[in-house]
Amino acid sequence: MATKKDVQPGGSTCHSYTDAYVNKMRVAFEKVQNAEHWKNPIDYVIALNLAERALLADAITFFTGSLPEFTLVHACMRVGLRATYRVQAVGYYIAIGS
Repeated sequence: MATKKDVQPGGSTCHSYTDAYVNKMRVAFEKVQNAEHWKNPIDYVIALNLAERALLADAITFFTGSLPEFTLVHACMRVGLRATYRVQAVGYYIAIGS
């Protein structure tokens, strides 16, 4: 399991992440992060299968706090193969404000 939930005093919960999970998110995020600064908006075209798309969406949200939009550029009709998407997200500076 990639994450675990810890119960904090007072009954609140928070997530603590393993190094393996953070590394998995980092590797995915670095494929599309803004070349000038990772906190800037994301606008990138990339070929992904559905599992890679889901992982990338999680990674973008994990690092930037923003929700990515995936626009299909070129569809692949064979199951399991990659389609080409334009990935856009507002980035950390706009989503978080710092």
